[in-house]
Amino acid sequence: MATLSSCPSTETEYSEDDPMEVSEASELENHPIQSVKVYGPKDYKEKFNPDDYLNFYYSNDAMPQGARVSLFVLPIFAHIMEETMAPDERFSMIDIGAGPTIYSAVCFRKLVRRIYLTDYVQSNLDVLDHWLKKTKPFDWSRVITVVKRNEGGKAPNEFEIAKIEALARQKVNRGGIFHADVHQEKVCPFEAMSNREYDIMVSIFCLEAACSNYEEYRQAMKNMTNLLRPGGRLILGSVTEDSCYVAGMRSQQNPVVFSLLHLTEQEIVDCLEECDFDMETMRKYALNHEGVLYLMVSKRPRPKLTYTPGRFIRLS
Repeated sequence: MATLSSCPSTETEYSEDDPMEVSEASELENHPIQSVKVYGPKDYKEKFNPDDYLNFYYSNDAMPQGARVSLFVLPIFAHIMEETMAPDERFSMIDIGAGPTIYSAVCFRKLVRRIYLTDYVQSNLDVLDHWLKKTKPFDWSRVITVVKRNEGGKAPNEFEIAKIEALARQKVNRGGIFHADVHQEKVCPFEAMSNREYDIMVSIFCLEAACSNYEEYRQAMKNMTNLLRPGGRLILGSVTEDSCYVAGMRSQQNPVVFSLLHLTEQEIVDCLEECDFDMETMRKYALNHEGVLYLMVSKRPRPKLTYTPGRFIRLS
């Protein structure tokens, strides 16, 4: 399995030769969409079906068709943060745009004490709530198996899978499941949340699906990352240089397709720099020619101040 260096201030790039073959963003090649309607950001509440999405990407039938890149990359980033962040620096994690998925909670279950899962679409939040309360949970056993294998060791048995899922559920129960709208300055309902700033932020394939132009994207990135504390870590998964993706299948020949904002890697990096991230800390995982990019980067820490009678002096 390919690994990312844990040395500070390095950038690591991987190619399509690494053992990850299929991502959420690359399914369109197998489904011609010339005659298929492409929905936009405003259509998510009405047209996005979480069951179709989960069955298409994460069901026991779908998983053998190709491992999801997130299940490979996030455990690597979690390991790096475990090695480079003190326990009191990684108390909380928030996933912006989790959709109906819980894989980020699985990947970060041992790293933080509280996990917050958020999404814009109420039906996705309902699925997450069913999982949390065990009322109608999706079968995540195959996904958990892939994550555990990528963490190292042999495939888990049923008891170990249940234990992993229970720990992820416990951490989400401590945090919560909340609505999020990246187009609002107040992205989440802070009054209902225990944290106002977060140590770790995860957002996978969210902003490019939520935005129609680059100015919207820049503002959404600012709104979202304002939730991350100075010195905190952002893990951003992005689709680059593509314009749509399959969000599920209504029937074998009828894919549900949503638009994506066409972005270059440089535009994403420029946007992060505008949002006060230290790009010298960036680590990168990229599938060349697949349009899949993962970045982990630290937000700049607050300037250190010392007090002397009558004034503050900035140290750095």
